[in-house]
Amino acid sequence: MKKRIFVMFLAVLMGSQPVLPVLAESMEEVTEESSSLAPERVEEENETERERTEEEKLIEKMCDTDILETAFIGKSFWNDEKNFEDIKEDLPQILLDYYESEGVDPEEMDAETLRELIDTAYESGISANTLELASVCFGDDYEIYREAILHVFEQQAMENLDEEALLLVDAEYPEMALMYKNDWYGDRTDDERIALAEQILEVLENAGEDTGGYTGNTLAQAINDLYDQDAGDSVLYLAFDLLGGGELYITVLESIISGLQSVAYR
Repeated sequence: MKKRIFVMFLAVLMGSQPVLPVLAESMEEVTEESSSLAPERVEEENETERERTEEEKLIEKMCDTDILETAFIGKSFWNDEKNFEDIKEDLPQILLDYYESEGVDPEEMDAETLRELIDTAYESGISANTLELASVCFGDDYEIYREAILHVFEQQAMENLDEEALLLVDAEYPEMALMYKNDWYGDRTDDERIALAEQILEVLENAGEDTGGYTGNTLAQAINDLYDQDAGDSVLYLAFDLLGGGELYITVLESIISGLQSVAYR
């Protein structure tokens, strides 16, 4: 694997399986609510193709330079060299190439140094995705990427009335796929963390998935415990891992990434 390492791995896992087929039955209420949010805008944009926003242009650039997937790669994927055979070789070079193309002078930074810095960050208990870690190394503002991913995914879901994507937006799945320890704690109260955990469970329960008897309270506490043990993965990753839903988590990520890629390739 030399590029698009994450999407290629998703494709191997998913094959020709339709995205989130088990979630379709839980969509009626979400679709009705979300489709009423911006009917006038949808109608206007159907009449004429609008110009892309700056956030859409950024997503397109992220797709073209292969860095979009790095926003969804945390500690466990980074260290999973069994399934991501060349990830530690390819991913730092992809990030380095991107920043060089943006005119950033890497000075003494090379792919090997970046790889060592990411390794050190995770070994030190840092909880973040690889794009955020790289943005720190290159003095970039990670938040512009995070906000672009969330806003563009939601915008596409609403414009296309994509039922699966609307369900993910309504349950804040994309946000939790980018949420790590600092955001999980931050200014959130215990009740707010429990509410997020309940949203994860609700989607899965409505889809008939086994949630192992977890409640919002016990799932939130289990995520707390993992972060207290220096977990370096997103809230959504940890939740699905606790629930034994690894394959379904990959399906959710594939849905989010493909929805963003549709902006670049439409």
